[in-house]
Amino acid sequence: MKKIPIGISDFRELINGGYLYVDKTQYVYDLVNKNKYPFLARPPKFGKSLLLSLIEYLFRGEKELFKDTWIYDKWDWGVYPVIKLDVGSISAKDEDELDEKLSELFGNIAEREGIQVRERDAWTMFYDLIHEMTRKYEKRVVVLVDEYEKPVLDNILDKEKASKMRDTLRQVYTLVKGHDAELEFVFFTGLNYFIPTSIFSGLNNLISITDHYAYAEILGYTRDEIKTYFGEYLKQASEKLDIPEEELLDKLEENYGGYSFDGKKKVFHPHAINMFFERCEFFDYFDETKQTEFVYSYLKNNKKDIDDIIESDITSHSSLRFFQIEESRGIPFLVQTGFLSLRRIEDIFSDLYWLYFPNMQTSQKIVRMILEIKYGIKEYDLQKNMELLRNAMDNEDIEKFFEIIKELFSKINWENFEPNEEENEIIQLEEFLILAIQALFISLSKNCRKERGMKNSYPKILFIRNETLYIIALGIDKESQDVAKKSAENYYLREEEKEKIKKIHVIGISVSSETKLIKEWSYEKVL
Repeated sequence: MKKIPIGISDFRELINGGYLYVDKTQYVYDLVNKNKYPFLARPPKFGKSLLLSLIEYLFRGEKELFKDTWIYDKWDWGVYPVIKLDVGSISAKDEDELDEKLSELFGNIAEREGIQVRERDAWTMFYDLIHEMTRKYEKRVVVLVDEYEKPVLDNILDKEKASKMRDTLRQVYTLVKGHDAELEFVFFTGLNYFIPTSIFSGLNNLISITDHYAYAEILGYTRDEIKTYFGEYLKQASEKLDIPEEELLDKLEENYGGYSFDGKKKVFHPHAINMFFERCEFFDYFDETKQTEFVYSYLKNNKKDIDDIIESDITSHSSLRFFQIEESRGIPFLVQTGFLSLRRIEDIFSDLYWLYFPNMQTSQKIVRMILEIKYGIKEYDLQKNMELLRNAMDNEDIEKFFEIIKELFSKINWENFEPNEEENEIIQLEEFLILAIQALFISLSKNCRKERGMKNSYPKILFIRNETLYIIALGIDKESQDVAKKSAENYYLREEEKEKIKKIHVIGISVSSETKLIKEWSYEKVL
């Protein structure tokens, strides 16, 4: 069997080293032939660097690396000069150091190519590099930029510094526009959707293919690709774990799949799949991407967005394209880091998407972050209880279900509850607690929403799982039986939801305004 390509981002090393390669060259052929200035955003560890490396070797004419791929007998194999910039490798404390590091990258390329450039600022060296390489090779230059916005993201919590980093990068990148006659192909990749008014202002010929249906599967693995390329590993894992192959694929999708970039087609996270087949264990492999720490820091410093993340189940195409990276809002940020995914609403005139967690690993991780930041519930308390909560719901064990809710309520750090003195504290307490319940349940499915308490009703959470509707309602200093009874009589379901539901469980919870602990609970089975 070929080796699993863990941490391999150089295409030559991957092929010559006997590593497994999932052939994406048909997408690459289409990408290069139909676009001169494409831009692609994907979450961390999704294969962007390997894709750029592959394109570099294509333009360098290294035909034998591709002898087992789709593109082998279709590419013209002309040799072009290539400028490949790994901006993700740069660590800079300020904009001056960033300019120095960029200049160093350009200087290293010039030295390797044996050409002279003026040793000034990054803009000048980039300008000279393109011009001199075109003159030396008498061919147009290919420019490949990996992690274009990394220096900005490194400073996303310091808006002033991030803005200065962005301005430095913008000055360098927009130089590309003035060299159109000397450029064969220019490709930027990164984490964030490109915005004309942001880093690429002035570079109005750049086209985002991030959510283009034709490239939805250019990175990541499809289910069929896993069966085709990882067949022997799949069989091996099936035998070791004693799970039939199709059921194992379902488990892989539940844990590491579900990513959609066009709102329709779905792929698995390639790094997580590689790690799974290397170890044959269902571990959380996303911590190894370092995106968890990055997202946690963002959420901790943008607490205002947490309620939107919990409650929102729909977004628009335009809202995902914020104006500046450092000004990003919670939902676009989580979509682009891979913690939320999109499902297109079936209307050709609509730009709306349903939001959902792509898989169990991402949902549990984001919920644990939210509950720790907003409610002070520690991760170790959440980890043990969330799996118990899932099992209790699947077994319709209402008593166990309630025990878990009660225990988690007791872990809340009440210093995090900061009511506005100008508003009703009881209503604010209800809102604070009902959002905690909603956060717990969105880890099991984004098909979970809140209904605010109206006259003669209580705030409640509606959650659908396995054709069963759970209604969890909350009242402060109220009789739990009344909370359950009135909530069973007052709730709203969409038409498509009504068709799916076979059972309805209603749970009424009474909380003391004095102790802020659960006093009692009641249960009704409506259907």
